[in-house]
Amino acid sequence: MMSRNKAKALAIGIIVSLVVLLMLPVSVGAELPGYSAGWRDFSLNPVLGLGAAGSWNESATGAASVILDGSTYKMWVTGFRPDGTSQIGYATSTDGKTWTPFANNPLTTLGPGASGSWNDLGVGSPSVIKDGSTYRMWYTGYANVGGVLVPRIGYASSVDGTAWAPFASNPIMIQGAAGTFTESGVMSPSVILDSGALKMWFTGRSAAGAGESIGTLKIGYATSTDATTWAPYVGNPVLSANPANSWETRGVGPATVVRGGLTYYMWYTGTSGTGASLRTTLNGATSSNGTTWNPSASNPLLSGATGTWTAMGVGSPAVVKQTDNLLRLYYSGVDATMAPKSGFAYSVDFDGQTTLQGSSRPASGRTVPITVRVFPQGTSDANLRSGAGALVTANLTTIDTGSNNVSFMLPNIGVAAGTYDITAKVGHALINVKRSVVINPPNLVSLGTLREGDSNNDGQINIMDFSLLAGSYLKSFGQAAYNSNADYDMNGQVNTLDFSLLAANYLKTSPQNVP
Repeated sequence: MMSRNKAKALAIGIIVSLVVLLMLPVSVGAELPGYSAGWRDFSLNPVLGLGAAGSWNESATGAASVILDGSTYKMWVTGFRPDGTSQIGYATSTDGKTWTPFANNPLTTLGPGASGSWNDLGVGSPSVIKDGSTYRMWYTGYANVGGVLVPRIGYASSVDGTAWAPFASNPIMIQGAAGTFTESGVMSPSVILDSGALKMWFTGRSAAGAGESIGTLKIGYATSTDATTWAPYVGNPVLSANPANSWETRGVGPATVVRGGLTYYMWYTGTSGTGASLRTTLNGATSSNGTTWNPSASNPLLSGATGTWTAMGVGSPAVVKQTDNLLRLYYSGVDATMAPKSGFAYSVDFDGQTTLQGSSRPASGRTVPITVRVFPQGTSDANLRSGAGALVTANLTTIDTGSNNVSFMLPNIGVAAGTYDITAKVGHALINVKRSVVINPPNLVSLGTLREGDSNNDGQINIMDFSLLAGSYLKSFGQAAYNSNADYDMNGQVNTLDFSLLAANYLKTSPQNVP
């Protein structure tokens, strides 16, 4: 068993001394006005817990870098052994929620290195981007220098994300001179590829000592044209703690940055307290140039919750920019036993509820694709049907609540507070509309019962739909004549139950108004 003091130091290392960051090579796109509004936890957090006894991540799993590579989510994550040694592992996911670890974890070529090397105590804090066909990683290495754990930053490249070639002259960034904000080390790089230039935000540590003393944390900035030679910004640090904020009295960092439109968006860790009173939070800031930052008035955006896996705090953010206005936040949480784990949250403008028809609908039929659209108030029925003029179109998946009354979360799509018309549609159901909905997050919007029977999805239930059902009547999944568009309750067979649903909704058309 690991001692509590060592566990405490380990937890501090995950949240404060390591970074979790997302880096997609993002180009100029839409602004992200809702970046700080309404983050909600995924109901099944954490998505990555501790490894088995004797494994490389037995004592901690956190500080992950996540990218969306085509249709696959890819994560590089930091793990700790009971002796404090840290290594980097890899996992993939098709939905960003359920992860499959790489069979050959950890990625040993990254470290720890040989005794006396820059990373002989371990590695972590990976920041990964995909640049063309090459994966590029910047990461933190740890060494004991005069009894003090000193972090420095290295670089590696890969063609597949699993076999990594460290730069021969690592580290590429080291601690600064005495009296500087990096005198005790640099760590937690967050790198983006922005209009052909590499830009890094990193955490600097000053006045650190032995044991649990983490010193003062601040965020710096640097640029590079070749991934290994970095020019620090002359005005560093670019973000320091506000002494008036009780949640960041120890400092700020690690951070992650994405760009949307003409604005840079940063999510960063704030740290306060010492020992058993150590706490961390997640915060946000914006910048027009990447060097002058304006913290959000809503800070802290996320805090730990007593009695949960985040009891001691949350930190090390990684934001996946799925579309110009769709965000997913991964972060590390530490429970009361000082065991870090990884979870994620959505940034939502509202939560939704809707009812799916079909008394024999199985559990698999309650987790279905749903299209939710937000329109200006007073949009015509024709545009509600076609989607023309929609301010937001979100393709989501319903959340099974154990009954046909399912829910969904509309992720952050940057809609300002106001009054809108909202539609929802699943599979072979008619479109429902709820008009004049006031959105001022957090909201819970009920979109009523979605009427089944529109087999050909033409917005009306009529004789054509009866014909399609008749052609598949009494057929089951796997049979040649089975038509899933006539299996309204999604139970794998077209029968009298489906006929009853179609008959009950006969001659109804889209959109159906919800009171």
